[in-house]
Amino acid sequence: MCRIQDCDPWKVYRETKCTARKDHKCFECDRTIVKGERYHYATGLGPDSDRWDVFHVCGHCDAAAQWLVVVCGGYLYGGVQEELEEHWGEDLTFRSNALHSAICGIGRAWKSRKGDGLMPVPRDAELAARLVMGPIHERERVGREVWQVRCDLNLAGNKRWAA
Repeated sequence: MCRIQDCDPWKVYRETKCTARKDHKCFECDRTIVKGERYHYATGLGPDSDRWDVFHVCGHCDAAAQWLVVVCGGYLYGGVQEELEEHWGEDLTFRSNALHSAICGIGRAWKSRKGDGLMPVPRDAELAARLVMGPIHERERVGREVWQVRCDLNLAGNKRWAA
């Protein structure tokens, strides 16, 4: 699962969000990033290579990749769809509508089912990951509070019947 954990860090790395001044090809879904569209630009020197790598990732794929940033702490360029699919198949707690639409969207190059345009940017993917990966102590605290309220209501009910 999380391939990012087995990787060495970049020697040099820089990323930014920018607006396309010319058409580019998305490194994740192979869709054309058209002029005027916002996209994720990354460049750097990899840990095992002496060549400079440049990545253009459309805003849709970048939003889907943020799911991996929350859950895994990062992602590998060119492997977002495969990594999302692995998480979907390996752990039921990760399954959500947001993750499913991100996987399907990358597979269809973000084209709508009717083919008349693009799907909306999956901004809810990161939110879904945050809900799943929220601090475990916070989820446990809420669970304990719910249990305590149920116990209190049950005890109050028993006292009322006993009196």
